[in-house]
Amino acid sequence: MTTPKGSAIAAALIAASLCMLPARAQEAEQPAQKVLRVCQDPNNRPFSSRDGSGFENRIAALFAADLGWKLDTMWSPQRMGFLRNTLRAKVPGSTAYKCDLATSVAFEQGSTTQAYYRSTYAMAYLKGRGLDGVKTLDDLLALDPQLRKSLRLGVFARSPVSNWLLQNGLIDQIVSYQTQTGDPEQYPGEVVEKDLANGKIDIAFIWGPIAGYFAQQSLGASIVAVPLKSRPGMQFEFSIAMAVRHGDDALKQRINRLIIKHQGKINAILADYGVPLVDVPAASAHTAQPISTAETLLFQSNQWHQVQQPVTLHYAYKKVSSVEPGFDDAVRVDVTRIHPDGSAAVALHFLTGARNVKVADLDHAQANPALLGFLERDIAEMKRLTGGATNYFRKRIRLALADGALTRPVKFTYQGRQLDGQEVSVQPYLNDPLHERFEPYVAKRYVFILSRQVAGGVYQIRTSSSAADGIGMEETLTLNN
Repeated sequence: MTTPKGSAIAAALIAASLCMLPARAQEAEQPAQKVLRVCQDPNNRPFSSRDGSGFENRIAALFAADLGWKLDTMWSPQRMGFLRNTLRAKVPGSTAYKCDLATSVAFEQGSTTQAYYRSTYAMAYLKGRGLDGVKTLDDLLALDPQLRKSLRLGVFARSPVSNWLLQNGLIDQIVSYQTQTGDPEQYPGEVVEKDLANGKIDIAFIWGPIAGYFAQQSLGASIVAVPLKSRPGMQFEFSIAMAVRHGDDALKQRINRLIIKHQGKINAILADYGVPLVDVPAASAHTAQPISTAETLLFQSNQWHQVQQPVTLHYAYKKVSSVEPGFDDAVRVDVTRIHPDGSAAVALHFLTGARNVKVADLDHAQANPALLGFLERDIAEMKRLTGGATNYFRKRIRLALADGALTRPVKFTYQGRQLDGQEVSVQPYLNDPLHERFEPYVAKRYVFILSRQVAGGVYQIRTSSSAADGIGMEETLTLNN
């Protein structure tokens, strides 16, 4: 979606588009067609995605199921001219329009349905980097001046937060982003998912649903999302509605009834995505939690103590399975630079050929990206083997590491030497209420062996699963330098 007030141009165009449309809807678009035709962005998590994983996808599916209609989605990047190219555009050679319902516009923009949620802008930062006590904008101003002046502040052009930064003398620290780049492969969430997580910026000021979602989904970096409260003369909170063509009152009324009927389910969906909601119980907002020992060992500790100069780390990867062919492969971590603060510029090459897992290069990594690559592959494999949702498996692993992991000191042998390390083990699905959907993997165990005595801090990662019916699988990554 286009973030509220993130682009004054986009707001004006949407409002103008809705006002300029014909007053009479075409007969071909009446609900009698029994098709709910929505227009959504194919690459804009957490809002919508071509794979159906966004919360707007789920809400549209909820509405279609209630109506007993088929759901048909017209995909278009939500950039400048979005409504002109969707709600207003006709199918070539036809009198029918491409879609009838846009599932996300700011409530203040033109003639819309009633709002179905209200959220706010947020600031997001990494846990354990000196900002954990920052809960408000005033807390940010109260930081030690030397620390505050060192912060790189990511903000979108025309964001309401940019005015606050200007008023408080922080304009020189801004890393500015464009709301609409024109590149359909880019999406606003990259600011949090990539730039914040990789250390390019220290704080991201961004629309709350984006901050909350990527805080909830983050594996390699523990992200805190702090919702912002509006101030006198400075609005951070906005209501979000849906849009139909001007004059299509029948569909508008129908959608309004669905919003009222399913508001509880809509709120539950939004909570699943970490969306900070305004005017609902505060428990739905994503707030900072203490960092567990397991999270600290895996993601918050510097793992480059044995690396003083550029080096390539090699790992052997082995899969053994009773249900499908196993394989042997390789993982490579290229460390190209060690920064004065001990962090590293790294590139991960996780497996080869068709099995390769793409992970963005990191410029200021504290943790070894092999951890992230292993977990991302595992999540994708769980989805493939069980038909479950990527977000579901990612969330189970994060919850288990935060509250349920076991840690203990261990000794292991590497290159003929006995070394000291720490073992982190976790079983994310053991007490899962939905375990019936993937019974063979309920007892799946994840074991991480970490040590300051090996380059890159990671000696071995292993997952193993077995069940009474004989299904078994083990995948292991082991340092092989």
